Amino acid sequence: MLSLAAESWMLYGIACVVLICRYVSRWLQLGSVSRYQIEDYIMISVFGFYTTLLVTMNIVVHYPTNFIQPKDVPNLTPELVTARIYGSKIVVIVEQTMIMTIWGCKLSLLYFYHKLTFGLVQEWAVKIVAAYTCITWLLMEVLYFLVWCRPFTEYWAVPTDNIQCTAATHHLLTNFIFNVSSDLFIMCIPLPLLIRSKLPLAKKLMLCLLFSLGIFVILCAVLNKYNSFKHYNNAMWTYWYIRETSTAVYTANVPMCWALVRRIFNVRAFNSPDRNGIARLPETPNIDDIPATIGGGEFRKTNNNPAGY
Repeated sequence: MLSLAAESWMLYGIACVVLICRYVSRWLQLGSVSRYQIEDYIMISVFGFYTTLLVTMNIVVHYPTNFIQPKDVPNLTPELVTARIYGSKIVVIVEQTMIMTIWGCKLSLLYFYHKLTFGLVQEWAVKIVAAYTCITWLLMEVLYFLVWCRPFTEYWAVPTDNIQCTAATHHLLTNFIFNVSSDLFIMCIPLPLLIRSKLPLAKKLMLCLLFSLGIFVILCAVLNKYNSFKHYNNAMWTYWYIRETSTAVYTANVPMCWALVRRIFNVRAFNSPDRNGIARLPETPNIDDIPATIGGGEFRKTNNNPAGY
């Protein structure tokens, strides 16, 4: 098994490559860096949180925290108390950067889907899912900062009698429910549109697979929380925090890389002319594969939507 440092920085290197491909692809697609859109800038912020998570996680793995058995309290020395306080403070940073990375990826995808469904009935579904995602994030943060562990400084108190300030079981369960449910709702936005589209079956399946990558994020979330509860007293949870957030970053960026893939491998767009020279599907500018007639409506160019999403 790789060390945490080796695995985390290997996953980070892959994320860097995916992110670079995303922005090169968007440049090819939009024609100019100055035309980058809000979801592109959100992803830059997300990557900052993701980087901070990896740095702090590789620090916290070397420090004990305030999770300590009652029988070990008499054995605490001033040096151990100082180390545990420091480790516990880093855990708070880890938790928050993990949350901001995961929810930032959701937000970036939702902005993309909002433009993808512009002018369609499904646009309301995007707004409802976005509202749910934002409200659950806010509720989770309020509970974390104001409810589960009071006063807040108990998160790094050594020792503390409140299990929610050490193992944070209520927070982890809340995070899991809100995280997985919002991922499922987000996945349900593009899939019905693709299934009802007039694309050939093979291409339809390819796109459904592309937009179903969130399944891997959900799987990682399940394994992450399983290890957080079952192996709370060892470092296994640190591996799964990194794996889940890395998978979320990949999933949020890979669909944006298609324009670059087409350019490199000379792949014909799904909406390119057929053998008779007839273009079967009009093109959407955000991802070349999705037909403008998806869902039975047309993406319209307006003053508020000049790109034609």
